[in-house]
Amino acid sequence: MILGAAMIFGMYMRFIERPTSKAVAGYKSQIRNSQMQLKDLETKKPQDAQVSMSIDSLEEKRKQLAKDIAKLEEQMPSQFNTSQLVGQITVLAKEVKLESVKQRITKEQAYLRIFLEVKFYATYPDAIRYVAAVESISPFMRVEELEILEPPMGKTIDLGGAPVRLSVSCLLGDTSPDKILKPGVA
Repeated sequence: MILGAAMIFGMYMRFIERPTSKAVAGYKSQIRNSQMQLKDLETKKPQDAQVSMSIDSLEEKRKQLAKDIAKLEEQMPSQFNTSQLVGQITVLAKEVKLESVKQRITKEQAYLRIFLEVKFYATYPDAIRYVAAVESISPFMRVEELEILEPPMGKTIDLGGAPVRLSVSCLLGDTSPDKILKPGVA
């Protein structure tokens, strides 16, 4: 009977206790590893919170900048209104003798830019007033170059002033084509 009990106890130890103890040891090892990972994550958590706050702040700034850009783009002359823009430049030439207006359109990143070369004859005060009137059409209108040439001897009165070459550019948006361009102050 003792021999039978010893055999049952031996079989119990061999088939039940050993596998169970190995499983328990494996679980304890997993628990220790999990606790170490938890401590590691807890030490990184403040850094992650700071990074998360920085990302949130940058995202808010990005959204605000996108709104600001959209407001500015609404003020841009439309690429559909290039003929109106050229027409407005010729209409403003009341006090100058307009010779020619040439246009060229280029693509710059996400926008189009129109370059206008205007040749006219004018006195110096009239030329300055005309340039100011042209710049007032849009806040995106920029004088690239202004060249006032010496007129031929005795031809100033006949030509209506000195020959002037004005080069202006303007960014164009893709807003609605029904926007009307008017100078601010002539």
